[in-house]
Formats: sequence, C-alpha cells, structure tokens
Amino acid sequence: MLSGTPPCARARRSLFLPTAAALLAALLGGTTGATAATTGFTCGDVSLTLSTGTPSGDCIVNPGAAAICIDADSNSAYARCESGCLSIHGAGSCSLSSEESVGGSFLVTCPEGKRYLLRTGTGQGDCSLKGQGSDRSARCEHRHNEASVACRTGCLETRGSGRCAVYRADTGE
Repeated sequence: MLSGTPPCARARRSLFLPTAAALLAALLGGTTGATAATTGFTCGDVSLTLSTGTPSGDCIVNPGAAAICIDADSNSAYARCESGCLSIHGAGSCSLSSEESVGGSFLVTCPEGKRYLLRTGTGQGDCSLKGQGSDRSARCEHRHNEASVACRTGCLETRGSGRCAVYRADTGE
C-alpha cells in the first residue's frame, strides 16, 4: 500500500534548496554562503540586512558586490552594491542594518543621497526597484496595500496599509 509522497519525490524536493543555493552562488560570482534566514551586507558606508522573514533559507553574500536570501517557499531579498535593494518577495525584507527586519519592507537609495522606506504594512509583499539614476523608482504591494516612490519626486500615493517615509537624517532635520 502506497501513501504520502514517494521517497524519490521527497529526495528531489530536499535537493532543490541546496541546488538553488549553489546556482545562486555561481550567478553571484564565487560567493561565500551560510544557511540562515538573515544576513548582513555592507557596501561602502551602508550596511543592509536581507532576510527571508522565515526561520529557514539560505543567504549568499559576495562581499562588496551582491547578496541574496531565499527559502524553499520563495520568500526572498536581493541587493547589489551599485543599486542597493533590488527586490523582495513574500515575507522577505531589505533594510538598513540598524532597523528591525519587517516582512514587506524595502529600502530605496536614490543617487542624490536621499533614502526612503517602503512598507506594505502586512508583513508580506512584492517590491522591486526600476530605472537608473534619478529616474529610479520602486513599488511595494501586497493585496490592496501599496507604497511607491520615485527618486525624482519622492513618496507617491499609498493604498491600504502601505507606507512611504523619507529618512529624517536625509532631510537635514
């Protein structure tokens, strides 16, 4: 009598995460890795924290270049030194290391030096950075909760529990 998942399917599934981590390591260019849900990542004078928002997953860091965290359910965060936070998915977050990691949180660094924090307010979300230079913009959303920013103009309209904030230290106050 057969029940549950066949052993070969369980074996294939358990091999997925280490295989994905190895592929990510190859893509990031000879990186160091650790099994963790959260990692620190420093680029110049900016220290970021990337997290899956879950107690499991892999984080891979190529010091001075890029970092990514991902778990088996695709909760993820990705950043590169030249751009800062690039994307998060699910419970993932990408924020300054001095802040608490909150799912659905995303740091946007603009070329002129201003920084913005986007949050869906739900602990989950999909956020991504688009564009180059002063045309850079970002948007976070989860269901009907949204926040967005454009480097050229600042925080844009929010919906639901979505929030956009400029860092006070960056306003000169």
